[in-house]
Amino acid sequence: MNKILAIICYSLALSACSGGSTDNTEPAPNPASAETGPTPQAQSVNPYEQSTLDYSKIEAEEQANQTAQISVSPGFAFQTSRSVNLSIDFAEAHERKGTVLVCTDYSIVDNAYRVDYDSCLVRALVDNGRLEHKLQILNRHATVLAVMWFAEPGSKPAYQEIVVPTI
Repeated sequence: MNKILAIICYSLALSACSGGSTDNTEPAPNPASAETGPTPQAQSVNPYEQSTLDYSKIEAEEQANQTAQISVSPGFAFQTSRSVNLSIDFAEAHERKGTVLVCTDYSIVDNAYRVDYDSCLVRALVDNGRLEHKLQILNRHATVLAVMWFAEPGSKPAYQEIVVPTI
């Protein structure tokens, strides 16, 4: 009984996985297209024929893009950050105490600064609104924003945008 069941399952699997018919008959022509005349047949294209791509140009581009051919000036250091000396002087903060924050991510919206305080690289207490500080900054930053928060309650902060020297 098990052999008969196995033969039936095997036969069903083979018939289900058959590749389909090999009938080479062409379908009957559409009567609407027969009235308008014969339809042109598409030319058969041999995919193994020579391609129209110019491989010599592609090879030349690949050779031109090799890293061995890149030249770099001897002074280039491949560094992603640079060390700068900041000199900040808030004229409106002379003879006042406060905190200076130096931040890299900020924008100007409606003539007011919007600062991402998580991007601040320096937080320092200052007297007379002056701060000298050496800091490491990423090369992608061309400017930083110094924000001075005063110790007096109710006072508004002062802002100073600083162009950071490049290498």
